[in-house]
Amino acid sequence: RVRSTVHAWIALPCSPASMGAGNSCCRIDGEDGAQEVVAMPQPPEVVDSCCEDSDEAYFIGEWITDLGAKYEISKSKDGLTYLEEHLPKKRLTGTFSRSGEWLEAQIVNDVDGEVFGWLRIRREQDGLRSAFKPPKAADWCARGLHAERIKN
Repeated sequence: RVRSTVHAWIALPCSPASMGAGNSCCRIDGEDGAQEVVAMPQPPEVVDSCCEDSDEAYFIGEWITDLGAKYEISKSKDGLTYLEEHLPKKRLTGTFSRSGEWLEAQIVNDVDGEVFGWLRIRREQDGLRSAFKPPKAADWCARGLHAERIKN
């Protein structure tokens, strides 16, 4: 297992012949950056597509994923912004923009200025559905993670 400080499901750049049928994703969680390949079922149906401009307040607050990662979405002059801190090594930030039914943000580690990847979110049932894509990956993971609100 490889570990990293960000908890996310990401798509693996591998051929269907080597992975078998269905969706395969990689879970990254912990400090050492290792990956675990996991067969994933199809994602659940989305109850609501991405927010309308008048509905963006829904996204504002602190969230926790089903893997235990905590992050905050707030409103700034530039729009909705993402913050996940793992100081002193990582302070992940990004500003969301609409892409179809998703809100997407390029995530940058403010500590070293490096692009960490891309994150997309959308409203789903009683929380958020998110997916992560590393800088060199071609595709998003089909399943992603579910997050629940901690507080507004």
